[in-house]
Amino acid sequence: MDPLSLSAAAVTFLTSLVAITKACLDGATRISKTISEGIVLVNELQAVVVFLDSLLTFQGQLENSNIRCVLADEAMSKDVLIRCQDDLLLVQKSIVKLLDEIEGPWVRQPKLKIMFLLRPGNPIDSEANRVQHVIHAAVGILSQNKRTQSTLSLVRQEVSGANEAIDKIRGENTARLSELHYLSSSHDQKLVHIASSMVEHFNTVQNSLAIVDEGIRGINCRHLQVLQNPIPSQCHTIPYLRNRHFVGRKEVLRTMQETLILDPDNPTQKRVFILHGMPGVGKTHTALQFAYDNMSSFRGIFWISASSADKISQGYVDIARKLGIGASSTIKETGKEVEDAKTWLNSTDQPWLIVFDNADDLALLSSMWPDSPKGSILITSRNPSYAYQVTADGIKMPPFTLAEATKLVENILVTGSHSLQAGQAENVASALHCHPLAVSQMATFIVESQFPIEKFLTTYSRRDTAHQLQGVYSDSPWYPMPVAKTFDLAITRLDERSLSALDTLSFFDPDKIPVDLLTRDLDATGKDANVDIVCQRVVIRNLNKYALLNVDSDENHVGHIIRIHRLVQDAVHRRLARNPSSREEAFQRAVKLLRRSFPLHGLARDHMVEYWEECEVYLPHVRALHDIFLEMEELKGVASNVEFVELIYSCAWYLCERGNFEIGSKLIHTAKECYRNAPNDPYNLLWADICTVQQFYENEVTQADSMASLAEEALAIRLKAVDSKALENDHPNLANGFMNLGVAFVDKDTWKAVELNMQALAIRNMSSRYSEDQIHGRALNLLNIGRCWWILRDYGAAQKSLEECLDVMGARERVVGRRFPLTAWALYSLGNVRADLGNVDDALADYTASMELCRESIGEKHLKTLPCYYKVALLLQRKREFQRAKDLLTIILQVCDGRFENVDGVIARAKYKLAQVLKDSGASAEEWRQLQDEAKALRYKLSGVAYAEADTEMSYNDLLPWFYK
Repeated sequence: MDPLSLSAAAVTFLTSLVAITKACLDGATRISKTISEGIVLVNELQAVVVFLDSLLTFQGQLENSNIRCVLADEAMSKDVLIRCQDDLLLVQKSIVKLLDEIEGPWVRQPKLKIMFLLRPGNPIDSEANRVQHVIHAAVGILSQNKRTQSTLSLVRQEVSGANEAIDKIRGENTARLSELHYLSSSHDQKLVHIASSMVEHFNTVQNSLAIVDEGIRGINCRHLQVLQNPIPSQCHTIPYLRNRHFVGRKEVLRTMQETLILDPDNPTQKRVFILHGMPGVGKTHTALQFAYDNMSSFRGIFWISASSADKISQGYVDIARKLGIGASSTIKETGKEVEDAKTWLNSTDQPWLIVFDNADDLALLSSMWPDSPKGSILITSRNPSYAYQVTADGIKMPPFTLAEATKLVENILVTGSHSLQAGQAENVASALHCHPLAVSQMATFIVESQFPIEKFLTTYSRRDTAHQLQGVYSDSPWYPMPVAKTFDLAITRLDERSLSALDTLSFFDPDKIPVDLLTRDLDATGKDANVDIVCQRVVIRNLNKYALLNVDSDENHVGHIIRIHRLVQDAVHRRLARNPSSREEAFQRAVKLLRRSFPLHGLARDHMVEYWEECEVYLPHVRALHDIFLEMEELKGVASNVEFVELIYSCAWYLCERGNFEIGSKLIHTAKECYRNAPNDPYNLLWADICTVQQFYENEVTQADSMASLAEEALAIRLKAVDSKALENDHPNLANGFMNLGVAFVDKDTWKAVELNMQALAIRNMSSRYSEDQIHGRALNLLNIGRCWWILRDYGAAQKSLEECLDVMGARERVVGRRFPLTAWALYSLGNVRADLGNVDDALADYTASMELCRESIGEKHLKTLPCYYKVALLLQRKREFQRAKDLLTIILQVCDGRFENVDGVIARAKYKLAQVLKDSGASAEEWRQLQDEAKALRYKLSGVAYAEADTEMSYNDLLPWFYK
């Protein structure tokens, strides 16, 4: 064969071979793609079947868990049956929809595609045949070409290989088609099973609907019988007799009438009223009084104890039986009676009133709440949340006013033929803090036990015996539970955190506790302030929920305050007495909180006058903590620590500064007693401070000889601390030691007093590091030096020292924007200097300015204000302004009446001067001589001088301490 022919044959062969190979590959690809599509369709059908099966399972669960369970309850209400009917209809519709889906396009379309793939002459076989046809056609073309005869054997070999490949592909695809056919058949069977199960469920639901319809028809018939049943004209279920001793609450009852009585002009108005408040405050009695007062306004008044779900249900059963629409006594049928009562309440056109008494849990009422425009609902509860969750109409019941409580005591005692003297009923009411339950039970106990009232008051004034009296059971038909038990039960409901907070609060004065006290310990730990606020409010909410405290706005608008009734406080203390560890923890928390709130005496032990306002806020709570500590003997070992002693000492110092020496002396005594067992004060510096405050008290009140020894002991301790490097040699408290000793020597050795005060001033001037901490101390040093120079009659030195004192205080007053009493004392002393120099007008100006500043800063009745009155009156007498002088001297005598301190010297001098003023003004001899004689008698008593000795201004000045002269 020539080369040209051979090349042409080769080209033809290769072209045919490429066509055969391409046809095989394309056919195989298309066949595989078709089968893959079939597998995808089967998977989709599988997913559809799984989804339908899960829905079927869900429908079965729905029927089993809800419908059948509800249908088994014969006491179901019509509302429940109707809801059940709605659920069944929804299930029925769902089943119908699923049956439609099984025969619908969602299932039918993939099934049709699968059937198309499985039909005779399916695309897979057709594609294989088509490929083989192309191969045979190519072979035929080659056979006809004579030039390719020599290569035909090679072509046949390739064709044979291609046929084998095609047959292999057909065999594999046939197997996959068989699997596809099996899966399709399996899914068809499952769909048939699902459809038949759904039909079965459909029939079950139809039966359930028939039962529900029958139940609804039965209830409708029963409701019709209820409404047609004749009802008595007056139908009331009030379990208590009228309280013949009921007093007060007139405004509350009037408001209740306005809300709960049907208004013909607004017949659809919802009428709900809540009385909420602390245990025993009179909520139930007020509701009872309203019910008896307004019987004619309601066809039925129904009283339900709402403290538990069982009691609420029983209340509705009682209503049904009272109405004559329920006579069953079997437990199984009481549910029908509850529904009968609710049906009557919701359907009747007659006005009715329900009293839900002691409804502290709102959730218990949610399913039992009647809803009718003809009805009125009165709730009594400790929980204040009803006031905004249920209705806006309501009142927080306060304790009685003193007048109301007194009237109740009188009613009970007079009825019981118990002797009663003027003021005794009021004293009993006041001792019981006007709490209605306590007043009622204690007054009844006084009558029944023939307890003498004065002896009762003495007994109740002691905490331990008061707790015993609060635990006495009463024969009252309304509230036999003792006062103590009432509050004890309320406390047991608290969570641990709220209980801990209440334990701590019980050590404070219950009337005015700053809310911030609850979080002072949390803030100090550095926790997130927002967390602290949340914790604080959760505790307040929990305590308020059971009406164990009240939260009110402070009258000064500086924050909120907590008020706790004394009976709550007593209940907490009873609990703590049974739990010593809890009592000790609560006491220590209270000490810690107050130490962080009450301004402790500063580093320099300077005057606390700049912190008086803060001290005044927390003073009642330190006092309460102190008094409770004294009453609880078991706490004395617990409180023997420096923290408690320092708190009590600081408060005692403040009280002495304010002139409240009676209470201050008690705290000084406690600080001394507790310090003896207090650890952690190796250098006794706190004891030196206690000696100083004791000297402060003696100097102002008793002028006892012990003042010098106290000052010497305190100074010795501080000097020893300096030697031990525990106290710096320029520390203000070391200067205070010398100054205080100087004060003790003013009357004994004035020159030594000057020397000691100068030493103190030199220490203060040693360095500037404590300059800001001892401004008042430096000024007081200058004041004492000026007074000493005045006593020594060195008026120039006195005036210079006093004016320097005024400069120091004036600079401080300009910085802080307020005046201080130390300025008033310096003005008073400067007035003494000017008066002795004969400068009457300037002296009167100084005395007057001092008097006004004392009134402003320390008060009209402070002991150090009284000398100002006297000196102004003295100079007014000289200026013949007798009436003004008489008025000021009269004020002194009025203020001194009944004082704790020994003020006989002040009284003697005031009476002597008043006698002179009256004599000079032309008053009768009888009037001024009586005062003069009284003054002489006091002078003789105090000094022991002969009664007949002539009186002088100086002789009466000598009756007073040097700083009052």
